[in-house]
Amino acid sequence: MCDVIKIKPDTSVSHLAGTCLTVLDRFVRQRCQWCGEVLVDVDKANTVSPVGTDEPAEWEANSWVEVDGNSWRAVKNESGKFPPNSCMARYVFHGFSAN
Repeated sequence: MCDVIKIKPDTSVSHLAGTCLTVLDRFVRQRCQWCGEVLVDVDKANTVSPVGTDEPAEWEANSWVEVDGNSWRAVKNESGKFPPNSCMARYVFHGFSAN
């Protein structure tokens, strides 16, 4: 079992976007590939989209997404490296323990 690392709400964290999943053409969910943080969680029946679009926004798979409170943005990063504020870096640098 991995140690849970508590992150202050005012601290930005970058996540590695996974594949976006749509179920029953209604529920849309996308998670971080590393830690499982929910990046997109939409019920299209309860959402308003701009005219001409039917899909909620999603992040490109394998891209870095920085979450800072209620602010979300794509992060450019050098290939093969992870941002120092990423959930992955926190895991690697803080270690883990097995139960």
